[in-house]
Amino acid sequence: MRFFLPLYLIFSLALGSLAANDPEASPRTEILDPANLSSKWWDDFERANNAQPSYGEDFFTTLKKQIGNLSPENQEEAQKLLESIKNHFQNLKETAVKAKPTEIAAPIASTYSIDRLVDIHHALRKNRIEMKITEEDRDQKTQLVQKIQEKVDKLVVNYDRSSPYSEAKFLQGLEWIAARMELEANKKDLEILNQNYETVKTALGLRKNEEDYAKQHLVSSHTEVSKFEHQMLAAQKEWEEKKQILSTKDASFMTASLLNSCNPPEVKKQLNILQGFSAAIEEAGAQLRYIQTALLLNLSQLVTHTPDENTLATFDEERKKWKTLLNDYEKVFSEWRKRAEGITQRNEQILCLKEPAPENHGEDMRQLHDQLVNLGKKNLQQISNLESELSDASFLLESFEENVSPLLAYHPEWIKGLFSYLTSTYSSLVDSMGHTLFYVGNYPVTIFSILRFITILFLTFWISNLVVRALTTLGEKRRGVQQSVLYRVNRLIYYLILLVGTLVAFSSIGFDFSNLLLVAGALGVGLGFGLQSIFNNFVSGLIILFESNLKIGDVVQLENGVIGEVRAINVRSTILRTGDGIEVLVPNAELVTTKVTNWTLSDPFKQLHIPFSVAYGTDKERVRELITAAAKKEPMTLLKTGIPEPAVFLTGFGEYGMKLELAVWIDQRAARKNMFSTYLEIIETVLREHHITMPYPQHDVRILSMPESLNATEE
Repeated sequence: MRFFLPLYLIFSLALGSLAANDPEASPRTEILDPANLSSKWWDDFERANNAQPSYGEDFFTTLKKQIGNLSPENQEEAQKLLESIKNHFQNLKETAVKAKPTEIAAPIASTYSIDRLVDIHHALRKNRIEMKITEEDRDQKTQLVQKIQEKVDKLVVNYDRSSPYSEAKFLQGLEWIAARMELEANKKDLEILNQNYETVKTALGLRKNEEDYAKQHLVSSHTEVSKFEHQMLAAQKEWEEKKQILSTKDASFMTASLLNSCNPPEVKKQLNILQGFSAAIEEAGAQLRYIQTALLLNLSQLVTHTPDENTLATFDEERKKWKTLLNDYEKVFSEWRKRAEGITQRNEQILCLKEPAPENHGEDMRQLHDQLVNLGKKNLQQISNLESELSDASFLLESFEENVSPLLAYHPEWIKGLFSYLTSTYSSLVDSMGHTLFYVGNYPVTIFSILRFITILFLTFWISNLVVRALTTLGEKRRGVQQSVLYRVNRLIYYLILLVGTLVAFSSIGFDFSNLLLVAGALGVGLGFGLQSIFNNFVSGLIILFESNLKIGDVVQLENGVIGEVRAINVRSTILRTGDGIEVLVPNAELVTTKVTNWTLSDPFKQLHIPFSVAYGTDKERVRELITAAAKKEPMTLLKTGIPEPAVFLTGFGEYGMKLELAVWIDQRAARKNMFSTYLEIIETVLREHHITMPYPQHDVRILSMPESLNATEE
């Protein structure tokens, strides 16, 4: 049977070619062949379907005949694909999405009544909902089109790889046709959805402009004022009745436990809780309707005649009260919705009807469970109505504020209004910052706690730096204060303030430092996992400060030969400044654990040894007198009781002259950086002025023999 299909296809093509060559035959487009689809088959199909109304019927008739020639195992799958193609073809002709008619905007009127303004707002809200739904449908349809397009692309690749004129290729062709028709039908729906979105968007913009215009051009009358007054009294009476009903109900719906069993007493208790929930929703709705009617009355009075000072003050007080109430209700309704959804979901999960029950109580349990589920759904619907009522009340309040604000702007009360607004904003901000983010132990940490923690740390650093600067300035003004001692005191006070401030900051967010063993244990773990080096340098810095072996201004020499002046002793390292002006950061631990030469530990005096040489035969005593006299004239030379005077010593006999050495004491604090070079210049100048020879290397060359040719040439 599988060999009949290729023969049938070839025979169909031959008949088609004969019909095409027949001049009396009517011109007809070739029927699409699933086993021999070209890359542009859809364009051909669409063109033929538009040109010939009966092309679709002929196409499905031909497909049905071709499917009848397939093997039995493939006919069932092909038949399913054929039904899918028919459905998508029908969807393509009759799109599921209908185009929305363009809304004809009403002309802008010169004035608007308050009832007309409310109607415009309701229509605007309907447009917004419609626009949101259309946008969601458009996004979903876009994702669906992308998914179907990916499917079509895969089918095209698989179709090209299959064997020509085979049943497998025929089935793949049917699947490709079905997917492509589904794609085109959804593309058409997407196009209509885009058009609908733009239509709704345009209508929304026109209606929003009309609403804004109507707010500024409201008119009313005494008759309308009287009407709104009667409505307000009726709404107030309804509100009082709802409050009375609520006072008799269970109001624990926000804190009560959810249903967790099918025990009849538990179900009845949950039913009473839901009834209390429903009563609270109805009471809130009645209050919102009262606020709406009161706002309508005030707005009508405001646009009818200019209010006096007392009326204006009353309007402002009511406006502030209602604004606060509506803002609170917005949060409350959101919490109510979450609670109602949770209750409804739990009640639907507890399927009491499936549990075995006594025969006498089975019907009662069914009724209780139905009441429980239905009341939960009713509460959700009532909350949705509440949110709509809240939207209407907020809109009326906004309209009332826009009309009363120009009057309040020229009234002394506007200052109080501004202050009230700032106060309410601050209260809302504080309230939002009071929400718990996480817990430290049992202490709730809020945004306010984190800001307080950061503020304490900032103040700690600021106060510590301020105290250090104050002590430094005080030490500079007072004479006799050693800079090293002042620096040591500054560092200790700085660390102490940081320690206390850090402990206070962490205590403010719930850290308990009363148990020092736990703190020490945590610190030990931290030291073992990477803080050991930092803590070692910090403790070494404290040791350096307390021992006083290194002070600010000391000249030290490290093991690697680096010589520099101590400029600062910080938490992690000590800063040395070398004679070349290079600042070297030395870890504090290195200064404690390695050999460090302090040239100015006990006193700043240091003896320099400057070697030089004179020729053999020079008068040593004369050289000694000249050099020591010149060294004493140098300002760097230390001439002080108890300090040896400059002296010249004979240190050895060299290859070219006698080796001498000038020993001179200097004050390291007042010495210049080029002190060694200074004394060398003094020695050279003295020896040169007194014609004392300084030896330098000389080499004598002795010629023991010469070539005979060279001797003959010389003769």
